[in-house]
Formats: sequence, structure tokens, C-alpha cells
Amino acid sequence: MKNIQDAALTLLLRQPIETHILPAHLYRSDSLAQEIEKACVPKNDLSRTDILNILVKYFYAYIYPDSMDSSINLKDISVCFNQFIHRRLGTPLLWDKIDLRRSLLKYGFSLAMLADLPKSAHIFHEIALSKIDPDKFKGFFLGIDIGAGTGILMLAQMVAARKNEFDKIKITGIERDKPTFERTRLIADKLNLGTMLLGDAKKRLTYSFLSNDSVTFISNETLPGVSARLWKEDFIVINKMLFDSYETLLRLTHFFPNQVYARDKSTERVIILNRDNNFYNTNQYPLRLMYPYAIELDNAACPLTEIGWEYAALLQDPWPDILSHRW
Repeated sequence: MKNIQDAALTLLLRQPIETHILPAHLYRSDSLAQEIEKACVPKNDLSRTDILNILVKYFYAYIYPDSMDSSINLKDISVCFNQFIHRRLGTPLLWDKIDLRRSLLKYGFSLAMLADLPKSAHIFHEIALSKIDPDKFKGFFLGIDIGAGTGILMLAQMVAARKNEFDKIKITGIERDKPTFERTRLIADKLNLGTMLLGDAKKRLTYSFLSNDSVTFISNETLPGVSARLWKEDFIVINKMLFDSYETLLRLTHFFPNQVYARDKSTERVIILNRDNNFYNTNQYPLRLMYPYAIELDNAACPLTEIGWEYAALLQDPWPDILSHRW
């Protein structure tokens, strides 16, 4: 009877995508650690191919932390993405892999953000290639990643800090989900990304690690998708708390996103949120009822739905349509 039950279950499993996630000519055999070291060299370019290689290997390393110094073949990485996207409905690639499936489900939300490779790559590019003057911060890069998830934007900040040749780097990632916090802390320790903090980013006490040093960079992507009002996520509340409590430390801070475009769908009126209004203080139509529309990328407004389109073109079909989406 068990054999019949197993046979019936296998009929319901989703078949894996047969193509590799990246074309073979774009994939390199270097380990994740090697990719990161190359990316951090100030004189080295950071191409779209470089970033995609970092992201797919980081995704794999998040699931298999001991792989960071190893050369992983493209087939294994593609299998890993296949297993993740089919983690709920099942796939032959997860048959009898109960612990792996539990891990994919446990870290599912954060991994889904990272697995949106086109948008993740575009955001990574924007942060990692930020031009920041170390002299304005006395050579001390103090970064905060709010809603750190897998820690991929902590890595982007670290690349930016090293490319801009800061003498001292301290990056803190804030995460409220305990299992994700624990796994990302492990990853951050192995890659020397910084310190993870388990806490609520809306509360002042969470930032007790701040002293009198200017904050160099804050990444805060706690925005809902275009179909949800701003109150669905914590972006406004977090910024109000930060600027009300620490405005003197934020005078020189670089932000991601640097600007957020929110609109009232009934009138199509657009409000721009940036450091000039502390990302919340507009005194106009109730901001929490508005919808996020775009963020500034490459010095221009980029609709949330169009972020990463140039990176999507580098992935093999049908992966761009299959991967999860941030927004």
C-alpha cells in the first residue's frame, strides 16, 4: 500500500525547470568568498555578471553555509533554486529531503526576497557602487540594514565601504524573525559582514548601539508592493522614529532608497519622500493611505515593477517569470 501511496504522491510533484538559471558562459567557477573579495577591490569594476554570480552563490551559501569557500557548479545552484521555488507543492528534487524542505520553508520569506534575482541585483548594484567620501565620516563606515533578511544588503554595504576605502567598518543588520536572525548571523559571521541584532526596527531601544558617530548608510526596503498602501509595511513608522530620535546622527547619511515616490490612485498625485522631509513629514494627504509607486535608482525614478529588467534579460528562460518577486 505504501508503494501505491508514494507513486500517487509523485504524480502531484512539480517537475523541475530543466534550464540552468544562468547561461553557462556567464557563470564562473570562483567561490562566493573569491567573488566578494574581487568585488571589494576599489579599482575593480562591478558588472551585472559579477553581481549575479555573487547573488546565486550567496543564495546557495545561505542554505549550505559551509559552501562559501568552495567552487559550486551551476547545475547544483540551479537545483537549489528549483528546490526553493517548489518548496510548498513539492518536486522530485525534494523527495525524502525532509530537513532541507523544512529549512527552505523556515527561511522562505527572506530567501524569496533574495531569489528575486533581477530586483536584488539592481538594488545591490545601487548600494555597492555608492560614492561616499570617507573623510566626511572620519574614515568610519557605520551602516544599518533594516529588515536584514538574508543579509544581502549588508554585503552590498560592505562592498561599498571597502570600495570607498574606509578605514573602519561597522555594519549592523536588524531582523525581527528569530530563525532568520540566527541563520543570517551565522552567514554574517562567516563572511565578516557585521553584527546581527534581533529586534523591532520601529523601537528606539533597538538602536541603543548608536553613540555619537554619524551614520554613514541606512538601507531600509520595508516597502509594500504597488498594490498595497504604505501602512501595510513599516517604512514610514521606522523613519519617523529614526529622525525623531537620531536626526543629528543622520545629517550626512546616505540612504537606500534615496527617494520613494508614493501616489494617491484616486487623483494620481505623487509625493516624493526623501531626506528633505525625513521620508515621512509631508503634511499632505494621509501618507499611510498612499501607494508606493517607484524608488530612485541610477539617479532616476524607477517604477517598482520595472526594477531589474536589465538583469532579467541575463537569466535563462523561464526563470525570470518563475522566481519570486519583491514587489
